[in-house]
Amino acid sequence: IDRACTQDQVELLARQPSVKERKGGLYFRRFSPDQQAALESKNEAYQAKFGYPFLCFCKVSSPKEILAALERRLQNPPQLERITALAELAKIARERLDTLVEQPQPIAANNAGTVPIAAANQ
Repeated sequence: IDRACTQDQVELLARQPSVKERKGGLYFRRFSPDQQAALESKNEAYQAKFGYPFLCFCKVSSPKEILAALERRLQNPPQLERITALAELAKIARERLDTLVEQPQPIAANNAGTVPIAAANQ
């Protein structure tokens, strides 16, 4: 991602869900109605300025911290904000990868053609 051209980076960021959409709105529901309205309004301004939704690693941040970060990052020049957004996306991806590694799901193809032990003994 770091070596991709600016256009490819922006396109990648533009395909990401906003805070409201991530994890089925799990993080968004932590916001009060007033905070939700502020987040949506500021995210619209952010998206108009940068061309992609505001991205942040929300898991360890309070709604107040997220709104403060959004307000602060709205002041960034485009190049700095793109780098910041990519760093936040990397944190999100890392957390998702860690979750997959910690809680691996069985792959159906690995179970194809195997016979349960109880059935094999009959």
